[in-house]
This record gives sequence, structure tokens and C-alpha cells, in this order.
Amino acid sequence: MSWGSKVVIVTGAGGGIGRAVARRFAEAGAQVIVVGRTSGKVEDVAGEIRSSGYRAVAMAADVSSEADVTRVIQETITSYGRIDVMVNNAAVCPQVRLTDMSLDEWNGVITNNLTSIFLFCRGVIPFMLEQGGGVIVNVSSVHALATLDGYSAYAASKAGIVGLTRAIALDYAKQNIRANTVLPGAVHTSMLENSVRNLTTPNGSMELFTADRPRRAAGRNRGSRDVRCKSRKFVYDGYDIGSRWRYDSRIISLFILQLAGPCFCAWACFIIYIFVNNDVK
Repeated sequence: MSWGSKVVIVTGAGGGIGRAVARRFAEAGAQVIVVGRTSGKVEDVAGEIRSSGYRAVAMAADVSSEADVTRVIQETITSYGRIDVMVNNAAVCPQVRLTDMSLDEWNGVITNNLTSIFLFCRGVIPFMLEQGGGVIVNVSSVHALATLDGYSAYAASKAGIVGLTRAIALDYAKQNIRANTVLPGAVHTSMLENSVRNLTTPNGSMELFTADRPRRAAGRNRGSRDVRCKSRKFVYDGYDIGSRWRYDSRIISLFILQLAGPCFCAWACFIIYIFVNNDVK
């Protein structure tokens, strides 16, 4: 399929997974909207993409702000006339035990990680309906299924993403909008490093985390490039809706929650050069 006419929004694209996903879509030929909180970071990513001969524009935005989300969507529609793929990847990940967490801290995690997805999905779906379809990919986490100490708010927000995505998929499948969730395991990004530095274990470090955390049975933690390279399959397989893909270093498992038709899923391609196919006009 040709990506030359496709427009893709990626949030949390100033680094890590979001940056890798944005680059992958751009390399395929899509026009990519690189969204992130820090203007300098998203400008750098968009600049890297353009310097490689591809198309990208940076939009600095606070994904927890309704006004900022509306602005990103409206500017995208004004400039390009459509939104084909919405990748909700932005997240924060503080490590605070429940009894040590203030209400403001709790609300900050839920708003950034879960409410932001509600805002973007609510904003892009009317345009997808008008154009005849689209694809939504929401990045959750294996923390939605099994978590570690100190991640109560993060785990709750990521579990909420799975439920929200399933509901969106059911609501709009008949209008050719597909929504799915990706649940990555540990991916070596700056957010993971910052989280590990807050571990209450002695001499907390990435080396200690890699060696001693329970997830070591899954093998080495993946990098953003691995994530990008595992993302291709769902672009071309247009049958899955409301599905969640759990990805870690040991296994890629598909849990079909709801299906609109036959499931044509082979080698899973993790995050998001995503769930789009030729049916999306």
C-alpha cells in the first residue's frame, strides 16, 4: 500500500518508543505529526526525519490539556485535511507507593496516561468517520496485567487503556475505525531509566534492574529499535479490533478480545507502524 497520502499523529514522540514509531511511519512515506511536551525534543525528532528525506512536523503540546489536544487535531486537519492513524504513546511513570501518593500525583498519572487518550480519540474519531475510516493504536503496558512495587497509579492507568480501547473498538468497528492496544514490556528508554533510579533497592541502576528484577526470565529488555521493527504486521492486517498485544523479550502473544472478522495474524509486529491497511481510505 502507498503511505504517501496518509497522515499519522504520534504522541510522546520526543524520544524512546514514540520517536522510533514516528520515524518508521515517515520512512514508509506518511506525513507524521510529532507530538510531545517539550518543544526542543519534538523539533529535533522532526528535524531528524526531514533531514533523512521524509516528512514530519513538530507540534509541542501537553497531552493532558484539552485545549492543546484540540489545537493539535485542528492544526493537523487544517494543514493536511485528514488523520489516518492516531498513535497514543505519551505517558508518565512515577514510582510511588499508594500510601505515599498525593491526590495530585494520582490525578497527574491518570490524566497524562489515560485521559489524554480519551481526549485524542474523542477528537480524531469524527474526522475518521467523515473520511470513511481510520486506525487508533493505544500504547498500554504489561503493567496492565502484572506490575511491580510502586506502580499503582501507572498500572491502573495502563489497565484503563485496555478497557477504553476495547470499548472504542466495539463502538466504531462498523464505521471502519479499528482500535487496538499494544502492551510492551521493559523497553530501554529514558523513562525506564528515570523510573529505575527511583527504585528503593540499594544501588538502584539499570544493571541491577536488568539482572535482578522478576522480568529477567523474559530475557534482555528491548530497545526502541526493536519495538519499531516489530510493528509492521498490524499495518497490513485489517481484521483485528479491540485486541491487545503483549510484547516482551520472551514472547509475543495475541489475546483476541473482540473480532470484527477473521483474524489474519502471523508474526506480530509490535508497536505501531500500526494497524492500518488498504481498507483505510
